[in-house]
Amino acid sequence: MVSSLGMIVSGLLLTFTLQQSSSSTTNSEEYSSIIAHLSVSAVILYVWFFEMGLGPIPWFVVPELVEQKVLATIMSISCLVNWICNISVGMLFPICELKLGAYSFSPFLAFLAFTIGYTWFLLPETRGRSPQDIKQIVTTPKLSKFPTTFFHKNGSNNIQHQQPMSSFNYSSIKESI
Repeated sequence: MVSSLGMIVSGLLLTFTLQQSSSSTTNSEEYSSIIAHLSVSAVILYVWFFEMGLGPIPWFVVPELVEQKVLATIMSISCLVNWICNISVGMLFPICELKLGAYSFSPFLAFLAFTIGYTWFLLPETRGRSPQDIKQIVTTPKLSKFPTTFFHKNGSNNIQHQQPMSSFNYSSIKESI
């Protein structure tokens, strides 16, 4: 979460510097030099926060969440998703730059804000826990930090949890159809 916050702050600084450098007012040479240095510093900070937090996630979270017998397959999928996301960012950024100009980092900053919320509310804490404990946490239905009306349209307090997929009874689907 610190990584996402650091990336948001450095992204905001970068957006500010890009906006200042593209403004139509004529600035002094000294001011332009300061803005240029701040811009480079913001990019370095953005990359540093990414590499210290979100960057290595596909490589260390997956082994914590899956069993050894399926680790290779899940790591392959994780690597594929990671590269698809990298390609998507590379293909999307020129469009953002063309359409948004100095605010081209705004969609990415919004996604980082979403990441902070997702991490805070939905990801379990795994520090100091065994893989078996983590599996239990991930597969056991739990109450969320959100009120039940957030998840249920009828607003009832009757929460029905799904069974873990390993013990799922497929005949119940046929009966409900």
